[in-house]
Amino acid sequence: MRCMRYGAGWSGDVIDATRKDYPHYGGHGIRVCQQWRGSDKPNEWNYSGFEEFEKWAMAHGFKPGMTLDRINNNLGYRPDNTRWVSKKAQAYNRRTNRYLTYQGRTQTLTQWSKELDIPDYTICKRLAKGWSVEKTLSTPRKRFTLLSIPGSSA
Repeated sequence: MRCMRYGAGWSGDVIDATRKDYPHYGGHGIRVCQQWRGSDKPNEWNYSGFEEFEKWAMAHGFKPGMTLDRINNNLGYRPDNTRWVSKKAQAYNRRTNRYLTYQGRTQTLTQWSKELDIPDYTICKRLAKGWSVEKTLSTPRKRFTLLSIPGSSA
């Protein structure tokens, strides 16, 4: 029944316009499939829908601590567009992420930052200055060395 409580949480963001996250879900056109709602009416739910969701969740890797991720963020919650992932993995799949393609690979700005050891703010600043993605990601970050001043005790 843990899955059922979980489903009730995210489903509310899709149908309840008074919830703070509604503009990012229901207000953005995100819907839950009829199978998981258990109803023909778009904003109505019944218990059979949660039972269907729970069956799907258990058959597709649900574990405590995992989050339900929409593979394509422009599509709704349905079996062929959702998966269970860690919170970290889900953070890489957000509509607000900035994706960069470099050397034939596309990743988020944060992923490139970690991989290339270039702070994300440095990447942002370089791009804002009009640097190409190639130059931005191929130019190593500047490293500063602290110098001691003769006669000081540091």
